[in-house]
Amino acid sequence: MTKQFAVAIILLSVLMVLPVISGLVDELEDELLKKGAGDSIDCGDGYIILIRNVNPKGGEVLMELQLDDRTIDDKILRKGEAYTVEKYNEGPFCYNVVDIYHDTTGDYVVLKGPYMYWILSAHLDLIISSVPQRADILIDEQYVGKTPKTIPVTNLEMHSLRLELSGYEDEERTFKFEPGDEKKELLISLSKIEPILIITPPEGTIEVYTFPSWSPEKSFAAIESATFTISGPATYSESGYWIQSNAPPGTYTITYGSASGYKSPLSETKTLSAGGSITFEGHYLLKKGAGDSFDFGDGYVLFIRKVDPERGEVSIELQLDNRTIDDKILRKKGEYYVPFKKYSQVELAISFNVEDIYHDTTGDYVDLWFPFPPAPAVPHSNLIIASVPQGADILIDGEYGGKTPKTITIADLEMHSLCLELSGYEDEERIFNFESYFGEEEMLITLNKIQPTPTPTPTSTPSTPTPIPTPTLIPHTPSPTPTPPTLTTTPTPTLIPHTPSPTPPTPTPVPHTPKPTRVPGFLTITFISAILCGYLILKKWHGN
Repeated sequence: MTKQFAVAIILLSVLMVLPVISGLVDELEDELLKKGAGDSIDCGDGYIILIRNVNPKGGEVLMELQLDDRTIDDKILRKGEAYTVEKYNEGPFCYNVVDIYHDTTGDYVVLKGPYMYWILSAHLDLIISSVPQRADILIDEQYVGKTPKTIPVTNLEMHSLRLELSGYEDEERTFKFEPGDEKKELLISLSKIEPILIITPPEGTIEVYTFPSWSPEKSFAAIESATFTISGPATYSESGYWIQSNAPPGTYTITYGSASGYKSPLSETKTLSAGGSITFEGHYLLKKGAGDSFDFGDGYVLFIRKVDPERGEVSIELQLDNRTIDDKILRKKGEYYVPFKKYSQVELAISFNVEDIYHDTTGDYVDLWFPFPPAPAVPHSNLIIASVPQGADILIDGEYGGKTPKTITIADLEMHSLCLELSGYEDEERIFNFESYFGEEEMLITLNKIQPTPTPTPTSTPSTPTPIPTPTLIPHTPSPTPTPPTLTTTPTPTLIPHTPSPTPPTPTPVPHTPKPTRVPGFLTITFISAILCGYLILKKWHGN
């Protein structure tokens, strides 16, 4: 009995190892398949033929064989050639290329098949699963598909098995079928690959500012047109404001590009430590010419009056509400402190440096650099001053502070004097103080117009009266019949009564010498009137 069993085992082994090949090729199908690029043929057990490209002009077709979505073969065929598919431990089959052509709908290939060779052989089933699934199965280093899968095995020899899956460690086994086995099932759990901790130096941060040096009329906004290049362990090319938070540590050098209206900064080199940060501040110098100005606010304006490159000088003038309060001539590398107060008793220190004075093709220019001024954080109150009319000079404690209307910031609680001055108006004076900080007081002051002083009327000096000449008396000889003269225009003078004396005095004649000068008209009339009066008196006297 034992001998018979042994013989049976030997016969079974022979049947498994030495398959009986029928030697007959049976044409199972005789079907014509029309396929275009992108079409496929499912051959079963995960085997798929893909038509990748059809080229009628070249008379070629590109075919690709996949097993469980993994390419295992590809080939270019011509008309009359066959594509053979060989499955693992199974008989081969093929497709013949009958035609390759083009019609109105596209390019096509005509295949005929499949033609299959039947191999009669005994086999055992190896059923493989994995956790997770879709792991590549390699038996004796040959890819045979993905899990889960049933694989035919045709012998009782020892075989190697390996499962591969991205992100998981490879799992390797060996297996062997024993006599009497019909199938073998394997369930293999894959171990996830733990990430390898690579210790690298922590990265740092690089920050770049491209802004003009502070000026009273500009903020710290970046100059977006200003480009720069950073070289070092990594290279960057950017513009404007920029920050890089994952830069590798090392030494970096920045080179600044040009920006219209500004002078580019010099290159800088800094070292970034692991986990640290570095900052590049590209201060672009302001380029100003004669006639340009800076508005500091609160009525303070600085004017560039003249730029003289030959002498290396620039003339500046500071005005407060259109009134000049300072002027100066500066040279290259000179520094100017703006003499103004924005807070009572607290000067806001603003200064600038003259970096260069030069001439280019467009004119004479000066490059200025303003250090950023710290704003004094002091408690204060606001005095709002207005006047009628406006434009009066404001003097606080005798110091000029601008023109009305204006808000003056007071940083103390002391008593202050206020005076408003305006040409043609009387000065108005006040005193004020704040009882607490952060207060606000408004003053509206009406100015009185200066009244003009009345001009005295000049008095006339009385003239010295001209003496009336005494008329010359002529001795009268009585005539028998005197004829009195007829007066038509001369009024009759009033006669003074005369009392005759017994012996009338004889008038003494006074010699009269006429003057060469012309006698005025009123003297002539007076003279004639006197003669007439004398004549009438004499006539009356002789008549009596």
